[in-house]
Amino acid sequence: MKKLFKKYTSFKALMPLLLLGLYSANADDFTWGEEFKEGDTISADVFNEIFKTIEKINRGVVDTDLIGSWNCDAITTRNTSGYTDRGSFYLLEDAQINFSSSGASSSLETPYNITTSSPGPLARENAAFTGTYQLYKNMLFVYRSTDTFPAPRIYSVDIVSDSRIELTFLETSATSFPASYSSFVVCDTVAKIPNPPTDMTISQNGSSIIIGWEDNSSDESGFKINRRTASEITYTLLTTINSNISTYTDSDVVEGTTYFYAVSAINANGSSRFSNPVNIAVDATAPTVTSIVPAANSTVGRDARSLTVNFSEPVKWDSSPFTISFKKAGTENTDITYVRGCDVYGYCDTDSNTIQSWNTTLVGSAEVILNDSQVTISIDSSKIKDANGISMSSDFTATYTVDY
Repeated sequence: MKKLFKKYTSFKALMPLLLLGLYSANADDFTWGEEFKEGDTISADVFNEIFKTIEKINRGVVDTDLIGSWNCDAITTRNTSGYTDRGSFYLLEDAQINFSSSGASSSLETPYNITTSSPGPLARENAAFTGTYQLYKNMLFVYRSTDTFPAPRIYSVDIVSDSRIELTFLETSATSFPASYSSFVVCDTVAKIPNPPTDMTISQNGSSIIIGWEDNSSDESGFKINRRTASEITYTLLTTINSNISTYTDSDVVEGTTYFYAVSAINANGSSRFSNPVNIAVDATAPTVTSIVPAANSTVGRDARSLTVNFSEPVKWDSSPFTISFKKAGTENTDITYVRGCDVYGYCDTDSNTIQSWNTTLVGSAEVILNDSQVTISIDSSKIKDANGISMSSDFTATYTVDY
């Protein structure tokens, strides 16, 4: 892209490339929003916006391209109430179509919703249209909620510009011929739904769940937090929070339950589709010490120089939690006290990694612990936490004896 930008910084040189990318656009209606003159140099920002627009026009249509409110003109060759006779066709101007998400990640998963003004630009009748739709391969399958039997109509969808779409009716069967629907609809966006959040994260802190997301819009008025459990099929609205917030803490959770979360952005025009869901199984069980090696209250030989502490689950610590006291040969009248936070693998103090077994060496290979000496290991429970931030519920102390 950098090489291409250097090559086409002159507008005169860039023009053929732009025309090639826009061959399918409506030249009378499409504008860049900025007038260029001979010899102008295009900035990187403008260059990138041009190519974003070209990319959108030439790619397939996706659900987020439609969501929002559109001001539409509809054309039919049949006399229709509310339409104006233009000679060779009948025209409805300044009608409205509203596309809104059902909350599912796509309209293929669960149909999205569609409503129109009255008269509407889709069905040829002097009434509003209410129904659902699904988008597939640039084709819009529209189903009216008042139909007594399934009779979806199909429109092809074309992105003309960043703010314009065209719908062309496709005749597919006897129940779906153009006599009932407008043949051609062109729409300009008038009310944009905010972009959905992305990059969802989830973690547990104590007995609470924290979710986070990337805010992709500047026009939202807030966010809807939606939740379901593993045994539920549909999401329930948990709460609505203010705009420009990208985290939420859920403290109303039950131990052992798996929760799924999805977030949608909202404004006065409606709600975006859901973000991709994230899930977590709630674990509020405090970690414990399951054993030490040498075993508590045991008697071991002089070569037992190392100590291992085993936990019920992987743990981490914020500062040194282990205190070990004993007498070393040659220092018979002195208690040797070690305050340890590290293990032989290098996990120590503020390290964010978790381990389930902690090991340390008490004396060197040429040293021994004093005969008939007791080794005492004490663990500060407030400094030991599991991966979800749950602290040990009580301190731990154990002893064993060294006997030659």
